[in-house]
Amino acid sequence: ILPTHTEGVLIIGDRLFCLLLEDHVRTLLEAADKVKGYTAIPAGTYQVVVEHSAKFGKDMAEIKGVENFGEAKYHCGNTVRDSLGCPLMGKMRGLEGTISGGVMAKLTEKLVELLKANRGPHWVQIVERFSLNTGRN
Repeated sequence: ILPTHTEGVLIIGDRLFCLLLEDHVRTLLEAADKVKGYTAIPAGTYQVVVEHSAKFGKDMAEIKGVENFGEAKYHCGNTVRDSLGCPLMGKMRGLEGTISGGVMAKLTEKLVELLKANRGPHWVQIVERFSLNTGRN
């Protein structure tokens, strides 16, 4: 059975900022490129910028440089189907493949405020395995 989603965390500095939910991570049997709405952002280091989103009508944090993929914005939602290939932000996990993001819209605003308050460039490192206990892969 193939996984349907990927659970993660967003750590800023040494503090847990929020929980994340994405599509599933590609396996070695699949192609390496990201597929919108079906696969998670591949492991790597990416620049994060603040850009205005016409779709959402506000400034949002966007992950740049995801190969073969347009926009990857941090936003809120409730299920992996809401992600459309972007990381969903939330504070609590629900049933498998769900997150409390729909009611947590302020998380996206807080992330944008943090990015604007601290001069960039800003980077995110996406790893496939991470331990909150050791901080190591």
